[in-house]
Amino acid sequence: MNLLLTLVGSYDKLQIILNFTDTILTLEYIKTYFINSGFNETLLNNINFFCENKNLKKCNIICNNDNKKIQVFTANEHTKIDLIHFFKLNGILEETLKKIDDIQIIDNTLKTDDTEKTDDTEKTNDTEKTDDTENTDVIENTDVIENTDVNDEQPLLTIEELNIINKKTIELFQDDDFKKLIEIYINKPELLNTFYLYISSSSIIEHDNIDYDLDIFTNLQIIKNLNLGFSESKIKEALYKTGNHLNLSLRFLLFNKL
Repeated sequence: MNLLLTLVGSYDKLQIILNFTDTILTLEYIKTYFINSGFNETLLNNINFFCENKNLKKCNIICNNDNKKIQVFTANEHTKIDLIHFFKLNGILEETLKKIDDIQIIDNTLKTDDTEKTDDTEKTNDTEKTDDTENTDVIENTDVIENTDVNDEQPLLTIEELNIINKKTIELFQDDDFKKLIEIYINKPELLNTFYLYISSSSIIEHDNIDYDLDIFTNLQIIKNLNLGFSESKIKEALYKTGNHLNLSLRFLLFNKL
């Protein structure tokens, strides 16, 4: 069976498919997947996972070889940003999922020598399977995916929870800095992608033998004049580590400031 994870409130309609062979679905199973895939473990406390309108934090789900849809939901804006990034790295678009013929879900279950051995009779039976059988499997999977309606994706919220979310939304859109981001998104959206590249990774070309005799005066003054709040010692450290590379130095400073 498969688990279909959907991120609630994402305009990208990104989904993650997991192969699942156990009989009981637990929160720990989902958490382990996220952690092993590089998601920040501490942020998982801000996330709710709903299956069959039940919160996995409160109960487990019994599985009878039927595919399960899991809604991933958070009211924390910072956590949601990380979730969107995680789904972009590990998920695929819903529209792509609907093209069942192009999808191959890999079963990573270890196979023994016995399961790999088939006699001539079994091979003959396999070759005699008609296209109707294959089409039946396709239709079954299609039903599971196409039934993922917008209404199904919404977890049940109490009035109190909804009021909290609405209050935080109002506060967010009243924030002057957030308004500036909206202006950038509307007028120069490409700047957001460029900025993300600066803060998404601290990977730099760090020289094995740092040359402290490098003439970093010019780039030092350039960064200081940007008034980004970095101390002179930190700027020098970045410039020396990158061999006086201005772009990489700024990337190093911005990432490590977070």
